Amino acid sequence: MNTDAPRPVRAPRRPDPGVKLPDERQKPFVPPGYMASDELVELTGKSQFKDAWTDAMQASAAAAATAARLATQVHLDRAKIAARGSHSRPSSEVAERHREDAAKAAATARQVARPANAMRRQVITALRTVLCVGDIPAVIKTARGELVEIPPHVWQGDGAIPALETGAVAGGQVLFARAEAEAWLARGDELSTPATPATAKEKARGWFRAEVARGNKCRTRDDYCAGMVQQFDISDRCAGRIWDAEAPETWKRKGWRLGKKTPH
Repeated sequence: MNTDAPRPVRAPRRPDPGVKLPDERQKPFVPPGYMASDELVELTGKSQFKDAWTDAMQASAAAAATAARLATQVHLDRAKIAARGSHSRPSSEVAERHREDAAKAAATARQVARPANAMRRQVITALRTVLCVGDIPAVIKTARGELVEIPPHVWQGDGAIPALETGAVAGGQVLFARAEAEAWLARGDELSTPATPATAKEKARGWFRAEVARGNKCRTRDDYCAGMVQQFDISDRCAGRIWDAEAPETWKRKGWRLGKKTPH
């Protein structure tokens, strides 16, 4: 028996047409009235950087696709070389040229991606500030499909940036209220200075808005202001201004006491 006889290269087995294979490109379902993190980042980037955002993202995607295609060719060369007797084995010179092309394409892709990545980081960091003050409500969609509100002050934590980058947290998918997001984008507000974290005043405002959203006043004005001063190191005057701007009128009515139902 001749063990050196060429071995045929078998084609990949075709999947059973009755079996639905998972599509890695399929995105999680987003319920009506919400948008995913990648859509919010994309819309914000286009709003802030105009054509520069689109050009940078398209150039980065094209360079990455070219690098991926050439890297795939290198893997195919290795597979064909490893297959003894394959008639389609590339010569060492061709394989080396493919490796060099792939390395150059990967370096180009990294270089082209730098402006796009810088813009994306700027948008994500600035969006964090917007979310801290509660301008765009956010929720977590759990594995059971339940929507759990994210209080604005949560965006002050260390996990805020990764949550915006990936659109997910340990509890599920992060979603944003579409109507409020589109209204905010329509205003055309410029984002705060890139890579600038939320100020103490913005953090205090986000925290107090979350308290108001709970709908049950459990402390006096002085107590809420003292809490903001203690937690966020702002002045008494600043805390008072936040109260005056954000507290509902029912909380400000003279004679309204703790434990008493909100008057109609």
